[in-house]
Amino acid sequence: MRDWLIKVGYKEGLDGARKAGKPIPDPPKIPKNLVEELSRRYVYAYEKLTGCKL
Repeated sequence: MRDWLIKVGYKEGLDGARKAGKPIPDPPKIPKNLVEELSRRYVYAYEKLTGCKL
């Protein structure tokens, strides 16, 4: 997620707004494929750590 936010320029805009005392910009819409990939990674990590299948 962090890498994607940097890639799409959101982090730069957020940092700039904070430094300038401006309102925080709305976050970008997260693409469905990224949501699916992140979900897969978190489920995998959970299952490895707990030994429980979701």
